[in-house]
This record gives sequence, structure tokens and C-alpha cells, in this order.
Amino acid sequence: EIQRHYGLDREEGLWASIRTHQGSWVSSPAFNLGMGLVISMNAAYIGVELDVAPQNVPWAEKLVPWGVIDFVFNGIYVLELIARLLENGVAFFYTKDNVGDFFVVVVCALDTFFLSPVFGNGQGLKSLSMLRMLRLLRLVQLVRLMSKFRELWLLVVGMLHSMKTLSWVGVLLGVVLYVCGLFATILIGQQCDEFVAVDPEFQCYQYYGTVYRSAYTMWQILTTESWSQVLVRPVIYVRPGFVILFVLFQFVTTFGLLNVVVGIIVESTLSSAKRDPDNIRRDRVRERTRIVAALRKIFE
Repeated sequence: EIQRHYGLDREEGLWASIRTHQGSWVSSPAFNLGMGLVISMNAAYIGVELDVAPQNVPWAEKLVPWGVIDFVFNGIYVLELIARLLENGVAFFYTKDNVGDFFVVVVCALDTFFLSPVFGNGQGLKSLSMLRMLRLLRLVQLVRLMSKFRELWLLVVGMLHSMKTLSWVGVLLGVVLYVCGLFATILIGQQCDEFVAVDPEFQCYQYYGTVYRSAYTMWQILTTESWSQVLVRPVIYVRPGFVILFVLFQFVTTFGLLNVVVGIIVESTLSSAKRDPDNIRRDRVRERTRIVAALRKIFE
């Protein structure tokens, strides 16, 4: 439709023939699935290269096998980009996703084929290699093409739709942590000498000495990470009444706000499933079948 609107669908000769033949397989699910596998292998290779390949050495010493593998992956990406440009022409740049994909491919190819060989190990631009990880986002687009992964796609959509509400939950959680951090600093942090005198191994100032440290400690209690033995018991051993405050904090945050987060994601996912075209189509077919069966009973 975009090509027809801008008059880009009127092509003749060899160019039109090339686009007609290669367009039939570039847009196919099999081709997209193959590129998804390549992207996944490239992502795994980046992790292996960072852990195993020698660092801060001349590029020539890393050419085999690391440089060769980089050449192969980036060569595949460049060929894919050329194929998609041949298929779509100028219309390829009319979507933001394609523009971002073009930028990532060009920058990574420039780093692999030119900058690294010319400027040695290319450590100054090594962080640009992580840009190719952005191509993993294309896997989300491919998931929608395969019906067996439709549930995963609905989960992703549900989480995206719930981000606005979750952001407000995060704000509320931040306020709760800040206020509780203030109380913890006043009630515990400023009385550290009393707690340390009873338990010299209790690192009171490290956990409750400042508002920032107290707020982070409350976050650790919220996540139930080593909270009882390390953070709470040394306090309630001196001040037993504080156990009520800690339990109340966990009821509000761990059992309250975190469950709200889960509920929001579940509700958004269910709403996305109801709006899913496949589900709508099945519901319509089911309703049509029910109506036909009812009419058949009436006229029989």
C-alpha cells in the first residue's frame, strides 16, 4: 500500500524481475525463522567470545577463529539487508523498525570489516558490537508468525500493556521504601551503639546507618533475601516490639504490592488474549456454529 501510494510499484525490466523472484522467499516464515536462528546463535556466540576469546590483543591474533566467525555472522546480516532492500526498495525505510535494523547492521559491519582490521583490536568501538544484540528484538516479531508460540506473544503483549500501571505501583513502592527507610534510620540507625553492644557482629551502620542504606535494607527484606537472620533478628533481640513493624512492612509490600503486580500482569494478559484476532475469530466461528445449530433445530 505504501509503495502504491508513492508510485513505487511501477517497475520494469531486470529490477522488477529480481524483486518478483526473491520477494517470494524473503518474506516467507521459513526465511524469517532461519534468520531468527542465526540471531540466536550470534547472541550465544557473543557471550562465548567475551568469556573465552583473548582480550586486548592484536586483531590478527584473534582472526582465527573469532574474526572469521564475526565475518560470517555479519556477512549473513548484510546479505539479508540487501535482500530486504531489493524486495521493498525505498519503502524499506518507511518504518522505524527497519531504520533501526539498518543502523545496527551498518554499524556492526563497519566495525567488523573495516575498523577492527585497520585499527587493531578496536577496543574503542568494542561496545558497538553489543548493538547486534538489539536484533534479538526481531525474535518477538517472529514469534507472532508461529501459532505454537502465540501464548508467549500474548504474555509479552500483556506485560507491555501493563507497564503504565506497573510504573505507578513502582512509584508507590518507592515512596513506601523511602518512608520506611526514614523510620529505620531514626529507630535503628541512630541507635547503633545499643545494638552493637549486645551483638558485636551485627553491622548496624552498614544496614541502617543512612536513609539510603535503610531503604535498601527494607528492599532486601521485601525480597526476603537473608532478611531474618542477618537484618531482623539482631534488632528484635534488643527491641522485641519492632517485630510488629517488620511483619507489617512485609504484609504491605511482599504480600500486598508484589501480589498486585502479579494481578495486574495476569489481568492485562487475559485482556490481550480476549482482543487477540485469533481468539476473536474462533469466538465468532463458535457463535455462528451455535446459531446455525439452533436454527436447524427450529426448522427441523
